Amino acid sequence: MEQEILSPIPLLTPRGALSEEGWARQPYWRFSISDTNKALLKQADRYMITDPENRIAITVDLLILGLRRFFSIAFIDIEGGHIAKAEAQGLSRGRDAILPDDPLSDHEFSYFDERVTMAAVRRGSKLQLLVTAPYMHMASGDTGIKAHILLHDGKGESMNAAICQKAERRQWIVCSAQGPMRAEGTLFIGHRRMELSGSSLGSYEWERSRWNDGTAFRSSWISGEAGGEPWAIIIGDGKSGRNMNAIIRSGQVHRIGSVAITPAAEGYHISGDGISIDMKACARREISAGRTLASCSGRQCFGLCSGEISAEGMALITFSDAIGLIETGEGTTGRRKDT
Repeated sequence: MEQEILSPIPLLTPRGALSEEGWARQPYWRFSISDTNKALLKQADRYMITDPENRIAITVDLLILGLRRFFSIAFIDIEGGHIAKAEAQGLSRGRDAILPDDPLSDHEFSYFDERVTMAAVRRGSKLQLLVTAPYMHMASGDTGIKAHILLHDGKGESMNAAICQKAERRQWIVCSAQGPMRAEGTLFIGHRRMELSGSSLGSYEWERSRWNDGTAFRSSWISGEAGGEPWAIIIGDGKSGRNMNAIIRSGQVHRIGSVAITPAAEGYHISGDGISIDMKACARREISAGRTLASCSGRQCFGLCSGEISAEGMALITFSDAIGLIETGEGTTGRRKDT
């Protein structure tokens, strides 16, 4: 995956194989859901908002595996070490299961039922999220959450990659990590109102794949602020051993090499060339979706991070109050085999 793609190219050949492996500073691979078998396609969008001042995080996950769909809203109380979540799943009904073919294009998505409402709208450099979960139970005793959040995308560089698993190149994954973005918005937790602090940041991760051989692709994200400029480190690895590891700061991508995530006394230690991060695990959750046509599972850990990061062409960043998400475990994605 060392080849850098420098201009737009089709993601797939006319035969449905990955056209070119590599990484890019923009989502240059051109993809359309009509180019491949929808029944074998995984579509995953994730929005994450972190607020280190209020010690909270919010994730909004939209996942489509073939004809099945899974939607999740999670509220993470970093200080209290608690995760509250609301989930919905079912079969595709058409437009409510359509996610964007291009992470930077203007798009909108909405879904609602009695448990979960979510809408995501992108217009230019602004992404709006509206989520409600009236029956979500908080550790504080409050019930229900509403959030209206605006993310400001400076449209700088992002970390993008396309890789394949086998020689025939018909099992592939293309992904894009956008951010960090300034975040602002209002939350209602039960009857309490909360405004996101000025240090809040957001990210948007976009993934499309046709990878039904049990291979899992994990991505982890840590973000913070240094010298008035937001930064983020994205750690992404699949079983192939190739990575999309990078630091994004001031709208520029700085590639980094292999990164090791190892269990430590209070959480995890993350190390690599120029990377030394300690994460204090504050909240964990198991994730599982799809028990019939497809499956996707794993473990998530949210926590407070401290340490230092550096890369070629970038000054050293030392931090003590960043919020991170680490994904671990052997999950699977793909069609389930009958036994």
